[in-house]
Amino acid sequence: MVLLTRGKTPEGEDCAAHLLPPGAAEEAKSGYGMKIVAFGRGGRSVPCPQPKPRYFEFHCISHLLEGRGFLWTPDGRMEVFEAGSAVLMTPGLVHSYGGFKSDYVEDTVCFCGPLPDSLQNAGLFKAGVVKFGMERRLLPAIEEAMTPSTVSQIAACLDLQRLILGVEQERLARSPESGARARVQSMIESLKLNPEPWWSVEELPARCELGRLQFRRLFKELAGMPPKHFIERLKMQRAIEMLVGSDKPVAEIGRKLSYADPFHFSRRFKALSGISPAEYRSRMRSASRQAPQEASP
Repeated sequence: MVLLTRGKTPEGEDCAAHLLPPGAAEEAKSGYGMKIVAFGRGGRSVPCPQPKPRYFEFHCISHLLEGRGFLWTPDGRMEVFEAGSAVLMTPGLVHSYGGFKSDYVEDTVCFCGPLPDSLQNAGLFKAGVVKFGMERRLLPAIEEAMTPSTVSQIAACLDLQRLILGVEQERLARSPESGARARVQSMIESLKLNPEPWWSVEELPARCELGRLQFRRLFKELAGMPPKHFIERLKMQRAIEMLVGSDKPVAEIGRKLSYADPFHFSRRFKALSGISPAEYRSRMRSASRQAPQEASP
């Protein structure tokens, strides 16, 4: 149960503050990394004649099932939306949402923890109105959360994570750049399957039929890092596999991964792993010899 008290907007005006239950943040940190702190099924509220500023100490999803709704923010924007939409709200953002000239019937889930904070920081959970559809997509998480066992609470959080990621994927699929994004994702999958060639910064955008800036932006959005860093990490992972699983000389492994200079390969390997390729191979084989062997029958 969240706590309601008085707070202040950034401009110093009074507003309602919806606070976390005592200990909820600590429980989320020490447990799974995410905690559902409140939820509701089919809750109904009367129309809101004017915005009532408030903020949450937690993340929230409100899925409008019936009626029309509005979302207000202090910059003066008012967005009106229909049933089948959902409001995503992040901690600390002053806002108001509710029924627009009609009752507001909702499923809602409130949650906190470092995991949803990470989703927000990665741009995967953004405050605003999103398309949700009429299927009651919050119910699986809500019904799991009704059982207080640790397993059920983790299952509820997993359901909620999958839903958040699914909604973001649906949003991206509807965006004007969906075709370009699909081509970049296909390129990323190709690189993962075959990391050995070394592509230039001009070749990859050209193969995706994109300009360099757009390609780089979309690649970083999808892979989490720029193309050069992603390719090099793939190569180093492949180098580790060959160092451990074969007797090929270090220089040959470097050449196979398109490093023309074996010293450059060794320097980059050490920069990323902390030790040279030869030392890595030696340590892994030493550890393998020291591991206890299973007794023969």
